[in-house]
Amino acid sequence: MFTKLIDALKATRRTIVFTEGPDARILEAADRLIKDDLMNVILIGNVDEVKAAAEKGGFDIAKAEIIDPATYAGMDEMVAKMVELRKGKMSEEDCRAALAKGNYFGTMLVKMGKADALLGGATYSTADTVRPALQLVKTKKGAHLVSSSFILFRKDKDGNDEKYCMGDCAINIDYQDTVDKATGEVTFTAAQKLAEVAVESARTAEFFGIDPKVALLSFSTKGSGKGGTVQLSHDATIEAQKLAPELAIDGEMQFDAAVSPVVGQLKFPGSKVAGYANTFIFPCIEAGNIGYKIAQRLGGFEAYGPILQGLNAPINDLSRGCNADEVYKMAIITAKHHDGFCLWPTKTTRHSVASSSWKDGKGDVVRELRDACKKYGIKFGVYLSPWDRNASCYGDSPAYNQFFIEQLTELLTNYGEVHEVWFDGANGEGPNGKKQIYDWDAILRTIRRLQPKAVTAIMGDDVRWVGNEKGIGRKTEWSATVLTPGIYSRAIGQNKELGVFGKSKDLGSRDIVARAKELFWFPSEVDVSIRPGWFYHSKEDSHVKSLAHLADIYFKSVGYNSVLLLNIPPDKSGLIHENDCRRLKEFSTYLKNTFEKDYLKRGRTRWEALSGTSKEYMVRKDALVNTFMIQEDITKGQRVESFLLEGYWDGNWRTLAEGTTVGYKRLVRFTECQPEKIRLTIRSARNAAHILRTGLFYAVR
Repeated sequence: MFTKLIDALKATRRTIVFTEGPDARILEAADRLIKDDLMNVILIGNVDEVKAAAEKGGFDIAKAEIIDPATYAGMDEMVAKMVELRKGKMSEEDCRAALAKGNYFGTMLVKMGKADALLGGATYSTADTVRPALQLVKTKKGAHLVSSSFILFRKDKDGNDEKYCMGDCAINIDYQDTVDKATGEVTFTAAQKLAEVAVESARTAEFFGIDPKVALLSFSTKGSGKGGTVQLSHDATIEAQKLAPELAIDGEMQFDAAVSPVVGQLKFPGSKVAGYANTFIFPCIEAGNIGYKIAQRLGGFEAYGPILQGLNAPINDLSRGCNADEVYKMAIITAKHHDGFCLWPTKTTRHSVASSSWKDGKGDVVRELRDACKKYGIKFGVYLSPWDRNASCYGDSPAYNQFFIEQLTELLTNYGEVHEVWFDGANGEGPNGKKQIYDWDAILRTIRRLQPKAVTAIMGDDVRWVGNEKGIGRKTEWSATVLTPGIYSRAIGQNKELGVFGKSKDLGSRDIVARAKELFWFPSEVDVSIRPGWFYHSKEDSHVKSLAHLADIYFKSVGYNSVLLLNIPPDKSGLIHENDCRRLKEFSTYLKNTFEKDYLKRGRTRWEALSGTSKEYMVRKDALVNTFMIQEDITKGQRVESFLLEGYWDGNWRTLAEGTTVGYKRLVRFTECQPEKIRLTIRSARNAAHILRTGLFYAVR
């Protein structure tokens, strides 16, 4: 099972840190990893104690790096970084005390790019391994919780590999709704949490070569039982299917229905999972922990895990009852966690289309895209990933910055006008274990010099990322923000002083503006793919987002004063798949039909609205409506803080909707009705709000 993982590790050198250096099991595994030349090893502990323990056990760790937190030269830098990360939750003294312990110290080595991965738990509890990871490394983009899974492995009677995945068996005791303490609103349901565990476990299963067929387990099958966790597993199944429609997920079902084709089709007829499941999701930790241990002890399976899911970096936990072989194999799993392949014939690297067989090495994907954009009147933009897993100079900051700017220069000089340059915030560790420090000043100067009209997105100072990949913006979205773009050297200090970051709920209220040193016109962008994934996979051809889903995304992105980036991946022929094309045409027709007929009279009349003032609009006779649009003249700023929309019919005014910020565009939906007139009240505004346009429409739902 580990052959492919080992081959991958040998191709990409990684560094792993062990938090319990003197432990004999760790030392034996380190000895083996070094002899097999699989990865660089860091052992945490007192140097003399680690060496003495190695000598006693006969382990050769001469090529391992031993680091003692008590004598570490970079401790002051590490403490300062941790204080920054904890954002007032821990003092400098608290951080220094925590970093004296191997679990916190090792996690910070990963966070600061000194190591690629961490393995702990030989003596530390699971909680002591996970807590520093959550506090310092944090969850990855899009994840709401950390979970775990085990891979169960054995040879069957014919000598074939038999593999299963089980989750969560070690981290989440149970699943409860997350409730906003201030509002009492449920922000993330228990079912959504279990659904996320299911999807993350399926991804883990795929990593080990399992084609996941995911069963959400219960003591009930398809409503045969009531009470307990039945409803949770039922609801989580629905949420998981929505979260990852490309995956085979079903439930709730009993274990016999999940694994026996006869029982499965009897109890759950028509299910693609029942009887053939290989990825099992338990509704609570008791069931999960008992389940995997029964399989291990009575079924003769080797159990690898817990494999932690949802973190920004590969950090894993060991069972305190583990042996050296399990440590060795978990190290391999942990360490194997942006490719740098250039789609144009660059002079900077051979890792490009010029080295491929496509068009005999003379093809240029970027030029073909540029020509297509020109032909069809589409503005052209480029995305260049800051993170490059292939470049040997990555981590040597001056050298890589020069390399990156040379690539950027090629893109900005060889393809005509570029309307947008899009970066993400990826900043991984290079093969030498060093963290790349990007020279954003030089990068931005290059763009301003070569393409002065281009918008710089995400890691620029023109467009800000909202913080999810679901296409959903915030109901209160300020384009004028206190958030200092991360490319500026003063960003860390100013944002820390205000206690804000990209995902903060409040980036522009009066309270926070009053404390800010400067404001930025920094409008938001949300992104989402038309498919479950960002790249084309034929198995997702039937899982293109529905028209209703795309419409909802539009109202919650563009309609929330954000820019919508809709990803449409080309297929293997370089074209947009017919299913995607069909859905895009439907989406275009939907938007045209919805907004081409405005039922509001004189809605294009400009209006300077002070706080507390209202304006009435007449509605076209017998018009059935359910959507209101309001736009500010953003050339004069964004000023509306809250508004009220009312409709008048049958002699009474009735509340239709309420809202907060407006900006470029705000769309509000309400129950369909036939009002005679509409009244818009600006409840609160910063000085006079410049209302550019209002509109009244009917949107099919």
